[in-house]
Parts: sequence; C-alpha cells; structure tokens
Amino acid sequence: MDTILSNLIPIIVVTVIAILLIRRSRKNKDAAAIQGVQEKTESEAKALGIQVNQQANAGLRGDEVLGTNEFQGNTGGIEWKLQSSLSIGQKGRKIGKSTWRTAAVNWPERKFLLLISTPADMKSGKIERGGFMNTLINKAADVLLDVYVGVYFGSEYKPLVNIGDDGVKIEREALKDFTILTNHPDLAERFLDEATVKVISGWKQSSQGFAREQQVDQFGLLFAPDGVILTCQAQMQRAEEVKMLSDFGAALAVKMKGVIGSLQPA
Repeated sequence: MDTILSNLIPIIVVTVIAILLIRRSRKNKDAAAIQGVQEKTESEAKALGIQVNQQANAGLRGDEVLGTNEFQGNTGGIEWKLQSSLSIGQKGRKIGKSTWRTAAVNWPERKFLLLISTPADMKSGKIERGGFMNTLINKAADVLLDVYVGVYFGSEYKPLVNIGDDGVKIEREALKDFTILTNHPDLAERFLDEATVKVISGWKQSSQGFAREQQVDQFGLLFAPDGVILTCQAQMQRAEEVKMLSDFGAALAVKMKGVIGSLQPA
C-alpha cells in the first residue's frame, strides 16, 4: 500500500502542475488576443475620428472584466462617450455590454422616457389605477422594472424610472416589441412621431452588421434629467460598430433636443 501511494504522489504532483500550466497558457492566450483586438480597435477608431480614452485588461477570475474600451466622439453636434466591455460571469459565460451616453440633452427634473426591448414577462396591458389588485400589480411591475433598469442603465436610475403614481405606457404598433414608459407623456408623444418610430423600428428590424446583432437589437434607451443613455448587452468588437451605435444614439438625441427646444419659450 505504501509503495502504491509513493508511486501515486509524483503522478498527482505532475498532473497538478500540468493543469496549472495549461490554465496559465490559456489565460495568456486570451489576454494576448484581447490586447490584439484592442490595438486594432484603437487604430480603426482614430481613422473614423473617434477618440479612444482608455483600454484595460483584467484576469479571468470570477466576474472580472476581460477587456474594456472607452470611446469619445462628436456626431451631429452631440458629444458622447461609449464604454464597451467583456466580462466573465457564472459558469465561465462571457458577457458583453456597451453603454453610450451624452449629456447634450436633458429631460425636466424627475421626468423620464424609457424604451426597452424586453422579454414577454415584462409586457402587459395598460397601467390601471385604483383598487387593491391594481396597486399590487403595479408594485410587482415596479420590482421587475428595477431589475431591467439596474442591468441596462445602473442602479442609480431605479428611483427615477418607475410606474409610481404618474407612470404611463405609450403604445406604438411598429414598436410593439418594446416597453415604452414615461411620466411626461406630452414630451414623449411629441418625440415618438411617425418619423422617429420608423427610425427605431427600422434599426431593430434591419441587419446593421454587428457581430452580435441579436444582442444589439435588445437595446434600452433612457432619456433622463442628466442626459441620454443607449445600452445593449453586447461588446462592440470593431470601431465601425462603435460608430454605428453612436450614430443611432446621436440621431435620437438630436431629435429629442429639437422637441425640447420647440417647447421652450422664445
């Protein structure tokens, strides 16, 4: 028995060392691949007039970020920033996210407009007020809404975006696969005219050329007092993708800026 154990110990030690070396090799290959992609992305971005603010790499442990790119540009007079990242989630699943922001357009204080392409569990009919059951339904909807708002835009927007006492759902046949919620229906209705609806619908239905087209199509758009946020659960893998997403966000921001300007006294 002692002889068997003495023979097994070196084998176990060698096996463990081999496993560690393989893992390190894979990690180095992943890091090198990410670095190569980032260097290529930076070169392509500059050619498109997009500034790369930051590039960061991290390890492969837990939920750490594999790679993050931050971009900055100006489209149609709209200054914007875009952060695109790739991280490792549970069971080693890679999770991408891209968030485009601009402070060039501001909604009134405590007012918002949310458009989000969501799964069926968030879709429902009109918001009903009054009565115990309607109150419970609205509270449950707010809990679910908080989940999506936190994932797409950040926890800091949960207090702003809710059904509450004045939340209103807006319906557009061409945007029936979106949840549209606001507490400023007059401004929202003016923004969501036929032309804007056509742009948003066309963007989702057409293939734009993204590597992760389906994930990009599941986007969220938020107009808030501190600016505009457009986000999707996909990493932008090429500078051209950064430009396409930014052009879309900037076009919507320009439209909203015009709507707000038309309501302000001369």
